[in-house]
Amino acid sequence: MSKLLEYQELDKKIKKIKKESGNGNLEKTVENLNKVIKDSQTKILELEETSKKLLETLNKLMEVQKKGISYVEKCSNIDIESMSEE
Repeated sequence: MSKLLEYQELDKKIKKIKKESGNGNLEKTVENLNKVIKDSQTKILELEETSKKLLETLNKLMEVQKKGISYVEKCSNIDIESMSEE
């Protein structure tokens, strides 16, 4: 029972401090900031996923580029004159 009374006294003090400090506005501001942070975290996760996909695509394109360069180098090393003589 004494714990309940202690709690009630503390609760009264907290309410008084909130009232005096205009803490209602502060609480709204904190809530808004928390929402912004959560939204930002969600966006960051989405951006990370998008960047992973873009990186995978870039790596695939670089492999295709390497194969293309290799093919062009092979073709440029073919002696066309010796092929036409045969």
